[in-house]
Amino acid sequence: KVQLLFPNQLEIAIAEREPFAIWQHDGTYYVIDRSGVAMSGIPASEMVKLPLVTGDDANVAAEELINQLVAYPDLLLQVKAASRVGSRRWNLYLDNGVSVLLPEADWQNALAEVAKLDQTQQLLSKGIRSVDLRLAGQVTVAVAEIAEDKDGKAAKTR
Repeated sequence: KVQLLFPNQLEIAIAEREPFAIWQHDGTYYVIDRSGVAMSGIPASEMVKLPLVTGDDANVAAEELINQLVAYPDLLLQVKAASRVGSRRWNLYLDNGVSVLLPEADWQNALAEVAKLDQTQQLLSKGIRSVDLRLAGQVTVAVAEIAEDKDGKAAKTR
């Protein structure tokens, strides 16, 4: 911020932006600040501990999502990436391969619901492929497929 103070003074205030997340857009990774502005001169490869968001407008919507996830630390620790779908809703990708599909409206309550189900029933660690919360009042869970051996029988798991 630059301000001219009469009669002959100039005041300059500098606010340093801090890296907040990594935004993947069109195959390129950008380090962004809280407001979603790309920070030049900082290689994303050096910021691997920052959350990863992808998709159109994900950079400007990331702050609200990440702030909501902070309220659920167990869930936040599992999130590997978040994808903005159609500039209107989020899909979360967890480190165990589970996808969480959040709705366009009232996604904050859907996030609370999945965190509660995981805490009370360990939903996200039960061999599922996805949790779909896009329909209001409904939780749809897709079960992971069981690997089969060459004879067509279910393979034994350890």
